[in-house]
Amino acid sequence: MAPRRETARSTSYEIDLNLLPGSRRRARPVTKLLTLFALLFAIVSIVRLSGLYFETEAQVVENEARLSGIRSELTQMRREMGDLNQLSMNLEAKKSKVASLKDSLEFIGKNKRDWSGVLETVQEKTGREVALESLIGTQGVVRLRGKTQTLAGALALVTALEDSQRFTRVILLNYTSKPAGTSKSTTDSTSSGGNSSETTVDFEILADVKKL
Repeated sequence: MAPRRETARSTSYEIDLNLLPGSRRRARPVTKLLTLFALLFAIVSIVRLSGLYFETEAQVVENEARLSGIRSELTQMRREMGDLNQLSMNLEAKKSKVASLKDSLEFIGKNKRDWSGVLETVQEKTGREVALESLIGTQGVVRLRGKTQTLAGALALVTALEDSQRFTRVILLNYTSKPAGTSKSTTDSTSSGGNSSETTVDFEILADVKKL
């Protein structure tokens, strides 16, 4: 019987040897992490800076647009202020005109007179022997000029106007008598060497018209 031969089986082993000191072996993973974190931080910073740049550029454009709008509004406001100043000047001028007109109306209201009634009264009170030549009314005063054959006719007209209650004061301002057909005149009521039918009296009466 043949003897058994034992065959030796070879077994191989791989051993990973790290000859670095222990402190350095522990520091390598940490260094890698720090490097990774630094890289990530750099990338994030670049991204953020890029975003800030574009955001800032957009804000600049937006601010320029706002500034342009504000300038346009200021220009419009200046124009409107100019228009307002012109309107204010026009209003002041109109106020002045209104005040002047108001004063005129107040004056007219305080000094209002019935001129048509005055004319009717003068016509009614003037006798047949009196010939009126003119009637002028200004500022509440009536000035009558006329002719009559005697001074008594002029005085009668004065009395009639006073009694009419249309006037506050009636006076015979002046008169001139002259013989009929001559140019000689005198302030006397009678002329020597003549009678009432041969004289002519030019008179002027002043009357203050009553206010209404």
